[in-house]
Order: sequence, then C-alpha cells, then structure tokens
Amino acid sequence: MTPPFIYEKISSTYDHYIIDEFRIHSRIQWNNFRPLISETLSRAGNLVVGDVKQSIYRWRNSDWRIIHTEAAQALAKMLSRVIRLSTNFRSRTNIIRFNNSFFAPGSIPSLCDEKLAFNGLRISDVYAGSEQQGTPEKDGGFVKLTLYRKSDDEGWKERVLKDLPELIEGIQDHGYRADEILFLCRTNEEGKSIISRILEYSASLPPEHRLRYNYEITSGESCSGHQPGRNLHDCLPALHLTDPGSRINMSQMVKVIRSGHRQG
Repeated sequence: MTPPFIYEKISSTYDHYIIDEFRIHSRIQWNNFRPLISETLSRAGNLVVGDVKQSIYRWRNSDWRIIHTEAAQALAKMLSRVIRLSTNFRSRTNIIRFNNSFFAPGSIPSLCDEKLAFNGLRISDVYAGSEQQGTPEKDGGFVKLTLYRKSDDEGWKERVLKDLPELIEGIQDHGYRADEILFLCRTNEEGKSIISRILEYSASLPPEHRLRYNYEITSGESCSGHQPGRNLHDCLPALHLTDPGSRINMSQMVKVIRSGHRQG
C-alpha cells in the first residue's frame, strides 16, 4: 500500500484524533500526523495533550519545538484555542508555591538562559505561563532544598548518604510513616547506595532506637528477578524491610508470584 492510499483510508474513517503525551512525539511522528489533523480540522475537532516543560528532556527523540510553537503555527488558520491547565489537583499548597517560585521565568529559567544560550532555546519562554494553583483539600506540604558545596575530602554523594538517616528520622518525627517516604534516584546504582546506607545504619543502632524509628525499605528492583527460583528469595529482604501490611510490599509480592508462575 502506498502512503496516499493509507492517508485516504484513515481520513475517510476517522473524524477526530486525540493525541495524548504529545510532548514525547518525534518529528517523524508529527510529520505523519500533521496531514491527517489538517484534513479533519476542516470539518471536525481534535484534541492534543502535552506539556512542553517535559518535552525539553527529549524522551523518545521528541522535539520540544513542535509542541512549543510549530503545531500552533502549522494549524493557526484552523486552530480554535489553547487551554492551559492551571489547577494542580495532586500536590499540596506549599509544594505548588515552591514550584511557582523556583520555575518563574525570571528565576531559575532566566539563569539557564544566561548560562546555556542553546540553539535559540529560551527556558524562560518554555516556563512562561506555568504558574499553578492548588485546591483547598490539599493544604500544607513541605519543601527543603539542600545545596552541597564542592569538597576535596569527599564527594557530594557521600555527604548525601551520610545525612539520610537524620532526614528519615526527622520526617517520622513529623508523624509520617516509613511507607510514605520515597526516594527518587537518577540511576539504579544510586538506589542501591541508599539501601545499603540505610541498612548499615539501622544495623548499628541499639534496639530502643529501632523501636522509635522504622528503617524498613524496599525497591522495585528488589523483586525483579528473572529466574523463578530466585524471585521469592530476592523478595524476602523486601518483606523484612517494609511496613507490615504495606500496599507497596503486597503489590511487589503479587508481581513476583505472578512472574514466577508465568516463567514456571
């Protein structure tokens, strides 16, 4: 089948297109969709959903320029409107306020423009109009930002690992449970370092200290073995290192058991 034939069949079948995650569309994908969207706009409506702020990370070879300006320019004659979703239903008020301040065009994005000046990309333009508001049901929240200066004695990663136990205890002192604490890491190796640090620290504590604080921890990788015989064994540390009754732990166990059945 030739491309014209394919386009003709698709355009005669569909009147509306809904494209989600438009921020991760590559230029090849956009060039394929563009004729179809242009054709339907003459008789129907379409919906494109995406966030240019996430497109700059270039996932799946995406091109941030498409969602930032090119899509609107290409369809300007028939484009009805752009709707910005300014209400954040997930985060608490103080988290939203921090983000609004940190990513304001005249703040960090402006500093990036001065330092980078990359191929016409202005980070301040990308973050323009990104201010959000919260909801009354999501009041509160807390943000703490720690900067580690360069040191000849030890790297910043070692200092972060050294500070982790105090951070975990401080969070629990504020009334949060262990299974409400989540660490986001850039690599699996960083995640392993965090686990090792917490386990080593908790093993060195007296019993009365371990009764006051919970250092139990699990990870997605801890239950991702590939051999049926290894799966349950790999998950045993996760059982020991998480809150009893934790939904995260139970979901990991279900995943491991199902994986073992499929492989067996």
